[in-house]
Amino acid sequence: MAVMTNSQPVVGGNGDIYTAPVGTPIPTDIEAPAAPWVKLGMVSEDGVSWTPPEEDTDEIKIWQSAYPARVITTGLTSSMSFALDGWDRNTVPFAMGGGTFTDVGTDTVVFSPPQAGSSTSRAIFVKVLDGDTAAGGIVMGLYFAKGRVTGRDDTVFNASEPALLNVEFSLEALVNPDGSVEDPYNLVFDDASFPPVAVTATGATEVSGAAGTWTPTGATPRPNFAGMVGITASPTTAWSTDSHMVLGDNAHTHWTGSAWATGDAS
Repeated sequence: MAVMTNSQPVVGGNGDIYTAPVGTPIPTDIEAPAAPWVKLGMVSEDGVSWTPPEEDTDEIKIWQSAYPARVITTGLTSSMSFALDGWDRNTVPFAMGGGTFTDVGTDTVVFSPPQAGSSTSRAIFVKVLDGDTAAGGIVMGLYFAKGRVTGRDDTVFNASEPALLNVEFSLEALVNPDGSVEDPYNLVFDDASFPPVAVTATGATEVSGAAGTWTPTGATPRPNFAGMVGITASPTTAWSTDSHMVLGDNAHTHWTGSAWATGDAS
C-alpha cells in the first residue's frame, strides 16, 4: 500500500537532480526521467534546500490608520541550493553557467568558462524519495521550467572532505512568444501517495441506456442506495430504458421521475 503524504512527515531520504533545456516539460515518469533530462550524478549528503517564493512588498498607507490599508506584491523570488559531488562534462558547465571543453593533445582537457553576463539558463527537476518506492514509498519532485545558477560557494580541496560544486539555482520566468508566462515552478507528486481530494456527489445525470455521470465533475459515487438521499436527478423526468447510476457497492439505481429506485430503468 502506498504511503500517503498526509499520513506521516515527508522525509527527503534520497533523490536525484536532473537538468534539461529551458522549457522541457515535467518528466512523465518522475522516478526515471527520460532524455532530454540528464542526471547530475552524486549530490552531497545535505541534499537540496528549496526556498519557496519570497515576496517583495510595498505597504499602501492611509492617513486614518497606522496600519497599511493594503500590502501589494512587487516581486517574487525562489531558489534551490545543493552541492554536486561529481565533476564531469555535465556537472561542471551546469555549476559554472555554461562553458566549453577542449581536448588538448591526448591527455589534457581544458574547461573554458562562459563570458561575463552570458550564463546559460536551464530547466531543472529534483526527484525526492521517501522510503522504499517498491514498497509504496513517497515519490515527489520540484520543477523549474527556467532558471540559472546565480550563486556559488567555495570549493575546498583537502584530504578530509569532498571537493563540492556548491550552487544556488534561481527561478526565472519562462515567457512564451505570445507573451504568456508559464507556471514559474511546480511541485510534482506520484498519484499513489498524493490521491485527489474526494468530491461528494450532489447530482446524477442520465446517459441514455447506459451508466450516468455524477456531478460535480470528479465526484465519487454515492456508496449505496441509502446514500441517494438528496441527490438531484437530471433530467427530472423518468429515465429511459437501461439508464442507471453505478453506486459505490456496484449496485444500480435510476430515477423514476419522482424518486430513486433500485436497478436499471425499464
